[in-house]
Amino acid sequence: MSDFWGILSNGRPFAIECKRRNWTKPTDQREHEQAAFLQMVRDAGGIGVFATCAEDVVMAFNDKAQGAGGGFIAG
Repeated sequence: MSDFWGILSNGRPFAIECKRRNWTKPTDQREHEQAAFLQMVRDAGGIGVFATCAEDVVMAFNDKAQGAGGGFIAG
């Protein structure tokens, strides 16, 4: 299960995995499994991201909201 997850107001899922500031990419089995889950969320039309800061999350939601209507209901 992701650190933060929920359903956008348009019914699409989101999942956010929080990582330390200097994290760059998956290196162990757990992180590769997290990456696969985030890809599954994206494949379903949602937002699935690793985030190392609040700005990463804001950018992901703003990028998706451009065409998705924005807004979310926390899970």
